Amino acid sequence: MTLDRISTSLAGSLPRTPELIAANAARTFAEDGFTLERTPEFEGLLTTAVVDLLQRQKELGTTIPELLE
Repeated sequence: MTLDRISTSLAGSLPRTPELIAANAARTFAEDGFTLERTPEFEGLLTTAVVDLLQRQKELGTTIPELLE
């Protein structure tokens, strides 16, 4: 533990790129009618968005990064 800075985190919804918002809106439901299907393309876009978000948090000095679940 260090006392030379204050640990920081984010509160609320994490920012999403316009591309991720559009891809999320375009997802279809599985046969059960409830589960959203995840394609390899969507997974790739989501991974890229998460990596970018974590990098931006690190650059801004966030000490407790938030992850998309």
